[in-house]
Amino acid sequence: MTEKNDITKRTASIRKWFTMPVVEKYDNLFKDSGIDFVVIATDNQ
Repeated sequence: MTEKNDITKRTASIRKWFTMPVVEKYDNLFKDSGIDFVVIATDNQ
């Protein structure tokens, strides 16, 4: 259902554009810790 919903696609794209700099910042901060921050940030289960 959401794949055909243009508003949902647009909202997801906008969310991605604004969150990527934050993810990149924290990924850089955790780079030497052995923690994969991108996996933590994107795991929504």
